[in-house]
Amino acid sequence: MKQNVFFKNMRRVLSLCMIFLVSGLTSCKSNLDIETDQLSEMMSPLESSEEITSFFNLNEEVFINSFSSYFPRFPRDTCFMLNSRAELQEMYVGDKKIPEIDFDEKTLIIGMIMEPAGYSLESQALDITKDSIVVNLTMRQLKGAFVAMIYPYYFWGLYEKLPQKHLEITKNHINLR
Repeated sequence: MKQNVFFKNMRRVLSLCMIFLVSGLTSCKSNLDIETDQLSEMMSPLESSEEITSFFNLNEEVFINSFSSYFPRFPRDTCFMLNSRAELQEMYVGDKKIPEIDFDEKTLIIGMIMEPAGYSLESQALDITKDSIVVNLTMRQLKGAFVAMIYPYYFWGLYEKLPQKHLEITKNHINLR
């Protein structure tokens, strides 16, 4: 008799659990239900000419010394969207000739993040949503011992012409140790 009551109660509990589970699943939105204006688009930087790449000096020198001598120190974890030569000239403080960039077709994203020593910028891409542009930076942790200091890491990229939107930075870390 006690066993029958136990099984009846257990069936009721399981039935209630199934009802909650099914109602919970049907009330959740799937990715297919998201409105198209909420979807995002990922965009990688365009290939740049040798003139543009050497101007920013990120591949040939220690960019902390070279980059910061041409551009003012940015606030921590900041990036800027430049859509004209005038905006670039206003920000530039160096004496090198500014390369030709077709700002009618392209947008320059430039910025700086603060990270511990021992990281390198692995990749960057933009996540473009309805309301904002998120600059996704992937930082790779290098092997070895490093001084326990925070350093500025400057980054830049040329992209197809972008609309004016709020900019955000997201940092992702790859730990290889």
